[in-house]
Amino acid sequence: MPNEVNSNSLTNIFNRVDTNGDRAIGENEIEDVAKKAGISGGGFIGRAKMRAIKSSFMDNFDTNSDGRVVLSEFKQNGKNLLPPVENSGVSLERGIQGFATETFDKMDLNENSKLDRREIEDYVRGQLESADVSMAATKADVAARLAVELLDANKDNSVSRSEMQELVQDIIQELRE
Repeated sequence: MPNEVNSNSLTNIFNRVDTNGDRAIGENEIEDVAKKAGISGGGFIGRAKMRAIKSSFMDNFDTNSDGRVVLSEFKQNGKNLLPPVENSGVSLERGIQGFATETFDKMDLNENSKLDRREIEDYVRGQLESADVSMAATKADVAARLAVELLDANKDNSVSRSEMQELVQDIIQELRE
């Protein structure tokens, strides 16, 4: 996979978040990404939302609890974003690719092979509502904004099928290592 700034590998996504170049992601950089995604940190609700985003990221990625997420932690936990593949005789790679394609197609409501923020938000909201998660609409909005900010490698305000496939291929490569 080409190591271009606008390609979707876990390393390149990590580097887009690691804006100060110290090879680690801290809470300030998570806040910066959230703000770029249009999530306000102002006011009581905004500050609470921002704390929740930073806390959730650190809880899920900072495995050694040092307050920073290094690339190895990011890659290891990035693999965990995919669901487990059942042992059905299908290879892990094909199972992940099938899941990614099926999910992308479900999300791509206008069938233009791109996911805009609204399509991602609608899908996430539906998933949260079906799991009876409180505040599903707010969480879906936050998730959609962050997804577009992080996965939109070419910055056209949507996630194309190829951008998603690049990320999936990188995760598959990480699983092989």
